[in-house]
Amino acid sequence: MIISDKNRYVFVQLPKTASTAIEKELLEHYDGKAILLKHDLYHKFLKTASPDQRKYFVFASVRNPMDIVASHYYNLLQENRLKKRTPQKHSLARRLWGTYRTKSRFDFVQGQEGDFKTYFLRFYNAPYANWSIVDHKRFDFIIRYEHMQEDFSELLKRLGLPQVQPIPKANATVNKKGSFLDLYTDPEVIQRAKNVFGPYFREFGYEFPAEWAGYQEGFWPAKAYPAYNAVRKLYWTRLR
Repeated sequence: MIISDKNRYVFVQLPKTASTAIEKELLEHYDGKAILLKHDLYHKFLKTASPDQRKYFVFASVRNPMDIVASHYYNLLQENRLKKRTPQKHSLARRLWGTYRTKSRFDFVQGQEGDFKTYFLRFYNAPYANWSIVDHKRFDFIIRYEHMQEDFSELLKRLGLPQVQPIPKANATVNKKGSFLDLYTDPEVIQRAKNVFGPYFREFGYEFPAEWAGYQEGFWPAKAYPAYNAVRKLYWTRLR
């Protein structure tokens, strides 16, 4: 998380949404400083923030979750990247669950069955969400990964700051070639993607490719989404 008392902003960093690149720009050119853990939630900041800091302009970034899943998959293909992970001081529950979840998926992808279709159908069954559902909708501004340069420029205008330069790329996914949609071509994968990502897409304004129009989202994902998210919010705000 990044804060600037001089420029009165707080940047909440959702993983895999260009948050590292934005972080570097804020630290180097816009009087930002790092606080708490990199990917802490906004509610944790509020516990220690002064009354004045609570009034700061708050922004974050989001990214098409289909692209996030593709990025996770490519990272799992890289054994050396997994070994170089930097430990962070998360709660015991977060460390245990995160370690188990990452290792099980890494072992699966590294195995002979680890093609994307098999991986996706194995690990993505429930309606997708990340912790953007906790606070993002009440933030002052959201940068979309897909329009990062334009949205960052607009952000600076709202903050009344002159832009120094375009945002350089940082922490790019290794071995990611072409569009993430290249992984979502199998009919079974497309149907699962419609079910898994549909509710989140509606919540954050994303759209499926036009050529997927013939695939209909199932009835249960939209109905199950609120219940899943109630449990997720409890985990992210109380146990994470």
